[in-house]
Amino acid sequence: HTVEDFKSDFFSVSDSAIMLLVVDNSPVGYCWWHATDMYATIHNFYVLNSERRRGYGAALMKAVLSRIENMHPHNSSVGLDTIPRNIPAQEFYSKLGFRVDITFRGLLRPSQLR
Repeated sequence: HTVEDFKSDFFSVSDSAIMLLVVDNSPVGYCWWHATDMYATIHNFYVLNSERRRGYGAALMKAVLSRIENMHPHNSSVGLDTIPRNIPAQEFYSKLGFRVDITFRGLLRPSQLR
């Protein structure tokens, strides 16, 4: 599938944006990100379980990365995160050229940061 194979609706507020993937008039996935001229962070990326392994996720990610590049041509970094046990997501992102940069082993509550 290519970006032309689906219709995407785009919503943007300031430096954050959401792209909705629609196939046959039904939403099947979305991506929410924040981007500046220095970096972009993909906060949430999701494709319905029933629509996975059809090329929709790769097409959506390519459309998102293209949009980030068009909006912020001097951006040099796009990051995202997954939880360690989400191996399918990590494999998907790896196939798209993402690499592991930092690994966190736990979360801290705000009260633990003092």
